[in-house]
Amino acid sequence: MRTRTYGAQIGNAGNTTVLHGVFSGNLSAFGLDISSGGDVMLTDVEANDNATYGAAVGNGGNVTVQTGSFSGNTADYGLDISSAGDVSLANLEANDNGDFGARISNGGGTSIVNGFFDGNLTMFGLDVSSFSDVFLMNVSASNNNTYGADLTSGFGGVTVKGGTFDDNNSAGGLDVSAFWTHRAADISASGNATYGADLAADTACMLTAPLTGTPAALV
Repeated sequence: MRTRTYGAQIGNAGNTTVLHGVFSGNLSAFGLDISSGGDVMLTDVEANDNATYGAAVGNGGNVTVQTGSFSGNTADYGLDISSAGDVSLANLEANDNGDFGARISNGGGTSIVNGFFDGNLTMFGLDVSSFSDVFLMNVSASNNNTYGADLTSGFGGVTVKGGTFDDNNSAGGLDVSAFWTHRAADISASGNATYGADLAADTACMLTAPLTGTPAALV
């Protein structure tokens, strides 16, 4: 869907499902905006190269994104999710946006598998603030203007398995704050402007080799 203003705006009290949607190249505004009272599911969705942001989701349930591209949006971010429930993302990219790649704020847990949040021009690659557990597998957040990824779990743990958080321009690669245990394995956090990885947990941090990067701060 390519228009001279925005792509699509959806508002409803129930669940929302979008299958095989393209919301790209809109010349004056955003690609996709969803405000939903229930669950939101996006499958094979593109929201690229819009004038402002790619996609925004605000809802009262869970959010699932299975295969999505939210890249190259000129003046703003790729993907912004504000959810009351769990968030699950798989096979997703949010690269080369004018502001940040992806931001998630939610009242449940967050899982991201195979995600790329690279080369965002003004701010960070990925920011997650969840009430419960945060799990990342095979995630890249590199070459962003500030930091790579910032992960916060208010009352859970954080696990990062396999990831690249390199060459971010004015801050660190990976920043983690968890109420319970933080686990990191097979990650690279090298060549960042300040630190490689800053891992803070109220109980324990578990690091498993290989880990490469500029010195990590363990709190």
